[in-house]
Amino acid sequence: IEREKITTFSGVPSMSRELLNFPGIERRDLSSLLNFGYGGAPAAPELLRLIKSRAPSAGVLNGWGITETSSGISSIAGEEYARKPDSVGRPSAVCDVKVVDDAGKEWPPGEQGELWVRGPNVVKGYWNNPEASAKSFTNGWFHTGDVGKIDDDGFIYVLDRLKDMIIRGGENVYCAEVEAILVEHPLV
Repeated sequence: IEREKITTFSGVPSMSRELLNFPGIERRDLSSLLNFGYGGAPAAPELLRLIKSRAPSAGVLNGWGITETSSGISSIAGEEYARKPDSVGRPSAVCDVKVVDDAGKEWPPGEQGELWVRGPNVVKGYWNNPEASAKSFTNGWFHTGDVGKIDDDGFIYVLDRLKDMIIRGGENVYCAEVEAILVEHPLV
């Protein structure tokens, strides 16, 4: 970055965290970095604070998308990201997103459940796999497998993957929540 004057760094959140925690990085000139972008996994709010402390002039964008939706579903940057660092933003102009319970009934804002998405960017089904298609699509809505919520302002929060969630004593424990707390601890 310092030698080649790299302007953009993107990847999954752990890549940004590893770069910014690299031994001696604070002595490096990162002023050429104009943009940090990441997605592919939940990003702890601490990551935004870390980027702003090590590369204060860089803009930061967090996005959410999956292969079946031709990547992008939502993104967040700038002042909105500073206000809501645990959000992945509002749905893109071509996507509808909702949160549903185990029976597929839509939840009101603030409730947690599986995130479903539909739009022209969403595949119609899995090639030559009608069983997988039947499990993953309901009336044009794709079941993402992501657990999340949508707030009153329409901002999406991806909390975890359904397969990664742990149920302990009747409570849902989201691995991403545990990770977000751990990375804030000074000894981690």
